[in-house]
Amino acid sequence: MPARKRRTTPRQATREKEQAPSIPEMPKTLKFLWGLVLAGLIILLFSSAYLFYYNAQDHCEEAWESQNVKVALNSSEYLSAGDMEEMRVTVVNERSDTTTITVTLGYAGTSLCLAGDNESHVIGFGSLPAQGRATGRLKVQFPLCLNQISFQNWPGQQAKFKVWLAVDKQPPQLLDTVSLRIMPIPKAKTLGNVSWPLLAGLVAWSYKELWEWIKKAEQPAAEAKTKAGK
Repeated sequence: MPARKRRTTPRQATREKEQAPSIPEMPKTLKFLWGLVLAGLIILLFSSAYLFYYNAQDHCEEAWESQNVKVALNSSEYLSAGDMEEMRVTVVNERSDTTTITVTLGYAGTSLCLAGDNESHVIGFGSLPAQGRATGRLKVQFPLCLNQISFQNWPGQQAKFKVWLAVDKQPPQLLDTVSLRIMPIPKAKTLGNVSWPLLAGLVAWSYKELWEWIKKAEQPAAEAKTKAGK
């Protein structure tokens, strides 16, 4: 004969419900704080991705060639106002003899463009042997002057540099004019370097706090389950 199913009386159902472990509900204040943390994480994530988009791009174009000398310019596609930026110039001497090479970057904007300490926008490569290759670096900075917002090269505008090449004792020859854009957010490079570590720290802290709360919330339920089993 099939076994009869055990019927549960209303009193037994109430007793089992009282003995069943449950996780306490999160307080409203804690919910509000976690809502703020989540909103901060989302804002910080999108801000970091936005800054990364501008900081990760390099300016690349075909090398110029004049008088059997090749010149290539590499820099960030977007310059950050208020931050020191590095520009790199590479030259290749394709002549059959040693040649003195000088490259000059002439800034064509109206706002002040600073050079690095003890540096200028003129890169002298000296005597470069035949088929020799050399790379020079220079630093540029657009000061962030908030009281002079009428500058042409304010964030969102373009900065133009004229590239000049001088070979041996020949007069400098204009190779091209390079246009680089200014980031729409001042100090974008500094903010980008700070945002990702801050995001990682906030994620780690949130995970730790959430895990601690889960363990504290499960502790009463585990104790109730142990008592029920005795």
